[in-house]
Amino acid sequence: MTKSFCAPALLKNDNYSFDVLNEIEAKDIAFMNSFNQTKTKHILELLSTKNTQFRVIKVANRNTPFLYFLLEILPISLEKIDQSEACFINKVGLKLLNLHKFSIAHPCFSMLYDFDFCFFDPYLVSDNLKIELIGRGIEKASSLLNISIVTIPFAKPIANISHNLLTQIGYTLPVQDFTMELDLPKSWACFDDYLFSLKKKYYKRAQNILDKGKTLNYKNLSLDEIKLYNDTIFELYKQVISTQKFVADTAQHNHFVILKEIYKDDFVLEGIFSAEKLIGFNSYFIENQQILVHYIGFDYSQNELFDIYFNILFRNVKVGIDLHKQSINFGRTSLEAKASLGAKPKYHSNYFKTFGLTKILASQVIKQVKSHETNAWKSRQPFKNEVLMMKEA
Repeated sequence: MTKSFCAPALLKNDNYSFDVLNEIEAKDIAFMNSFNQTKTKHILELLSTKNTQFRVIKVANRNTPFLYFLLEILPISLEKIDQSEACFINKVGLKLLNLHKFSIAHPCFSMLYDFDFCFFDPYLVSDNLKIELIGRGIEKASSLLNISIVTIPFAKPIANISHNLLTQIGYTLPVQDFTMELDLPKSWACFDDYLFSLKKKYYKRAQNILDKGKTLNYKNLSLDEIKLYNDTIFELYKQVISTQKFVADTAQHNHFVILKEIYKDDFVLEGIFSAEKLIGFNSYFIENQQILVHYIGFDYSQNELFDIYFNILFRNVKVGIDLHKQSINFGRTSLEAKASLGAKPKYHSNYFKTFGLTKILASQVIKQVKSHETNAWKSRQPFKNEVLMMKEA
């Protein structure tokens, strides 16, 4: 089933239509498969849950589809927004809005992943036109899907023409989100090369952490093994998630099984064992030039003994070097811990728009989004020669 609506011509003599897809037909699957079969399978799995969290928006020109993108819609509790400096009207507005459904939408990517879920014909769609169509597509879909806030992320700066178009239809650039990423110089042939590049105090700290975890065993789990340990894996994951102050989205019980079924060897879940007991796990995607760290989990009652968390971080550094990747994407949490390993923030532009009643609270919501960037954490310089490291990476 689809809900259809037409937009005014974006370019002279062109007529674009936008469909919100609840189900994907064979012709849609064929189009997406022609670009990436794995991610198409992933989207079909996300839609198969029959919930309202995921939708696909199809863009057609004169009834010929040429662009599809995933839209994730998440419920957000306004109770999590800091009201300490909000004016009286905003505080009242927040309380009133808490009585209604409040949602935030992310096009082209899911909060659970950092890779692109957009399919389009590059011969027909320029980068500028792609951005324009996404912006206008969400504009048209917002009322149908009861969207309160939209954030459109861009890993690189966009052209002035696209920036101007998004601002003309009400998008603003309130914050630069970032992921913590570690560049891996070509001179690092093994993990010891990384360790020897650290300043004395960081090297000593790393050795102490690695010594605490030296009895831990890491095992790349097969699909059958992930199924076998699934309940324990999910409980370990929940222990980590429960410590986070703000969680936009959480994985379902069979999340890791599904990812292994879809991505096979490109998704790795390592079980962390102590005396044959599973006390933690590490998961990541293997991309062309990068390791993309996904969720981790561990038994907090064992963390002080083994320093599991930091051993997982070092484990990912070793994996990235052993696989000859250019960088490791550690994600958006535990910023200072990752900075101590040498990771640096890689900024992403986020265009932001509010709809309906949330417009009156735009400044308060934007302030909350910005707080992610300004949370107290210290940048670190753990390497002996930071300038040389940047040149080699």
